[in-house]
Amino acid sequence: MGSNKIELYDLSPKAREVIEWRAARRKVLRESYLKQVHNPIKQQLILDHGIHRYGVMRLTHQYQMKITGRTMLFNLGGVFAFICLATWTVKTLKGKHENLLRNGHISYADRCYTFPN
Repeated sequence: MGSNKIELYDLSPKAREVIEWRAARRKVLRESYLKQVHNPIKQQLILDHGIHRYGVMRLTHQYQMKITGRTMLFNLGGVFAFICLATWTVKTLKGKHENLLRNGHISYADRCYTFPN
């Protein structure tokens, strides 16, 4: 592998300390991973808890949604607007069709739903 000493020039002592800490942390994590992978008794998927927490957070969108009065009114207003629009559309279409049926523009034989003879 090489020596443990990091051969980087033009670094401040603080930056060198950060780089050495990251290298030590990577080494510990790599050894832990290899220990879990090569364990003959527990042959299962390795679960990284940090990645699992991040995935659950992304799935539930906790970082985006904060329930306040404004967001609640916005969501309820959207649902109410959708219901009103759907009701108006159905009422208009059915009203036009009923008007055609009642005024005799569509004969009884041409209607979709008729009683059999």
